[in-house]
Amino acid sequence: MHVFNSKREKALKLTHPFRWFFQRLEVYDAKNEMIGAIQQRFAFFHKSFDVEDPRGKIRYEVRSPIWKVWTFTFSKHGREVAEVQKRWSGLLSEMFTDKDNFVLSLHGENLDSEDRLLILSAALFVDLQYFERKAR
Repeated sequence: MHVFNSKREKALKLTHPFRWFFQRLEVYDAKNEMIGAIQQRFAFFHKSFDVEDPRGKIRYEVRSPIWKVWTFTFSKHGREVAEVQKRWSGLLSEMFTDKDNFVLSLHGENLDSEDRLLILSAALFVDLQYFERKAR
């Protein structure tokens, strides 16, 4: 997947390598340099991802508890820095379309541009993993 800015310049490239289990999304900048990855983790009662830097070090933990299936919180050292929420689109939209509404809230005022790009990429990955209908 390629993401472009308002000037129609490539801002991000997202790649989803084939995996049987524990899906992964790799994030590259406009110069095709890896800025990080989103790695799915094993969890019993919630959805779990880690946002990693290019060396595999965990930058953020992403969790969705079983009682908030449409909310994904990003935390660093136990402190919430961002949140992605899927919003209800209405009965007809939910039943007959694949349209989704998401809200991305950034709580950390000291997030650099790479952090913001990784969080945006993780939001796209959450949508692809859990809310898109798979092609038949």
